[in-house]
Amino acid sequence: MVQTGIMRKFRIRKDYGLAVELGAQAYFYEREALIRSAGWSLEPGLGVQGDFKEKIFLRTGINNIYRTEIFGEKLWRFNPTAGVGIRFHYLHLDYAFTGFVETGLQAHVFSVILDLRIFRKN
Repeated sequence: MVQTGIMRKFRIRKDYGLAVELGAQAYFYEREALIRSAGWSLEPGLGVQGDFKEKIFLRTGINNIYRTEIFGEKLWRFNPTAGVGIRFHYLHLDYAFTGFVETGLQAHVFSVILDLRIFRKN
């Protein structure tokens, strides 16, 4: 799998920001995906993140976008995602949620990130 994406940040007001991201995951085998061919597949994704003073983050998006046929009816399918993050100097706490619509499965991911620049000498 190869994952790539582009992001653009906007400053809405002095304390508020917005980031928009468009990404894609390329697989080197055929799977149920929006763009597919013999031997490869491409799954696009879209996300939006808002921030307050670059300390509190709220994000949402969709991924795994594809079209399928169920009982002769063509339907669009996707996985919604949401998350929240807090940054304290060099420590980042993150929570992410994704719900797999067609299976009813859900994933909750908690992350703790330590920015190693805390150990840098001035």
